[in-house]
This record gives sequence, C-alpha cells and structure tokens, in this order.
Amino acid sequence: MLLRLIAFVVFATAVIPSGPLAAAETRLSLKDGDRVVWIGGTLIEREQISGYWETMLTASFPSRKLTVRNLGWSGDTVWAESRGMFDPADQAYARMIELTNSLNPTLVILAYGGNEAFAGTAGLERFLLQYRKLVSDLEPTKTRFAFVLPPGLLSSAAPSESSATQYNESLKTYRDEIRKLAAELKAPVIDLSRASAEEASLKNCPLTSDGMHLTACGYWALAHRLRDQVDVEQKGVVLPIPHEPYPTVATVSSSDRLERMRGEIVAKNEQFFHKWRPANFTYLFGFRKYEQGNNAVEIPQFDPFIEKREAAIAELQQQK
Repeated sequence: MLLRLIAFVVFATAVIPSGPLAAAETRLSLKDGDRVVWIGGTLIEREQISGYWETMLTASFPSRKLTVRNLGWSGDTVWAESRGMFDPADQAYARMIELTNSLNPTLVILAYGGNEAFAGTAGLERFLLQYRKLVSDLEPTKTRFAFVLPPGLLSSAAPSESSATQYNESLKTYRDEIRKLAAELKAPVIDLSRASAEEASLKNCPLTSDGMHLTACGYWALAHRLRDQVDVEQKGVVLPIPHEPYPTVATVSSSDRLERMRGEIVAKNEQFFHKWRPANFTYLFGFRKYEQGNNAVEIPQFDPFIEKREAAIAELQQQK
C-alpha cells in the first residue's frame, strides 16, 4: 500500500505543469441555486456510487442550495461512443446533449481525455475539436464550465512499465491542452491527479482497484484534493474515512452527520440513475418501444423519491 501510494504521489506531482499556464487558471466556486451536472466516463459514473465528491462540495457550502446530477457513463469519450447502446454514436451524443440541456445546468463539470489519450498525439487534434464542439453544444443553456484533468496510469495496471510511461506521456500532453482550453473559456480546472495530505490517513485501503480506477478510498482521498481547489464557504471539511475499499451500502443511519449526508446522496443518485438510464431503456425509448413504450409514463414517478432524498440532504447540509 505504501509503495503504491508513493508511486501515485511521485507520478502525479511530476506531470502537473507550473508557471504561467497554471497561474492563469481560475478556481471553482458554487453559487446559491446552482444546478451542477457531471459529465464524463468511468471516473464520473463511479463517483455516484460512493458519493464522496458530491458530499464534499455539499458540506463545503452549507448555506447554498445545490442540485447535483451525475450523467457519467463508463468508457465514454467526447464523442459519446459508449452511450450508443443499439444506436450510432452520433445519436447517443445528441441524446446526451438533449438530456443535459433539459436539466438546465448552471455548472457543467466535464471529465474527458483519459480514454482519448490512448490514441497518442495523433489523436489530439481530433479530440480537441470534439471537446470544443461539446462545449459549444452545451452553451445555449448559458451554463458555466469546469474541466477535470484525467488521472494517470500506474505501471501495475499496464502490460509493461514502458506502456504505462508511454500512456502517461501522452496523457500529459492532453492535460496541457485541456488546461489551455479551460483558460480560453476562463473556466476552472480541477486537478485530481495529485495526492492530498489526507491520504496518509489510509490504512489497508488501496486508492485504485487496478492502478487506474478509483476505489471508494480513492474517491474519499481525492475529495479532499477537490476541496483544496474550490473557493469553499466552509473551510477544512474532512469526510469520515471509509472502512473498506468497496462499500456496498450507503450509511444513512450513521451517527456522523457527513456520513448520513453521503448515504442520502448515494440513495438520491441511485434513484436518478434509474430515471435517466433505466435497464429496459431500449423497450421504453429505443427501437423496441413499440412493445413496452407505454410503460415510459412510470419514469417521472422517480421524482418524488429523488425530492425526498434531496430534502434530507439539505437538512443535513444546514446542520452545524
């Protein structure tokens, strides 16, 4: 565990640029009434399972009403390739844009570049063109943007040390270009690739399952890195340490206020997930909706359950 943590810290610190490029970045801040939408691949989709990042943001702004929606999809790219199901990627992309715009976001947090970096420098221009298109297609909502830099790959997750080095060098180039794009848009950059001091508190709890994908412990640790890059209202929030790397049940009955809040957030995210991404999507909305499309009227019935959880979150948020 110690060696893996050291490797994570050393690598991440080495690839973070400094100087004028870093200095030009703005810091993320949340406003009262913000409707936050996370969009990205595996990193974003799995965050809703542990809920540590959302809990950190919610707890760090105790007097501000926030609505958070997670539209992450494992394996996704800026072309929405993994969202296609039985549809071409362009239809999946259009569906993602339509869904995002229907949520009327005031802040969209984008997290792409990790999958695309496997294409190396040859794919960089194509990636940037599509990333700009994604931002442009979401601009009609008048939303603000923030960009999450993709985390690196530890050698333990690669076929060889050289392949990990090659990928991480490619990723460094992608990160630099994402920073430039964010600077053009005067948008904050959220760099979660560098370890936080709180990680030293972890014992027998690996940050990743395979050198790339975060465990609950990884999300917990990087929640504090997120806190340090946001102009928070309540400073110094520290979340309870996970008892295991892969918790399966949200703790809504804990004696700790923040742990109860996290439990409510995880439960809310689950209800919203089933609303926007039902298991029988093809039968309700896809090419087989002629069979069961009439059952789509049940989808809005998730709303009262979501609202109930959000009321509980707001109550816990305001408690001292």
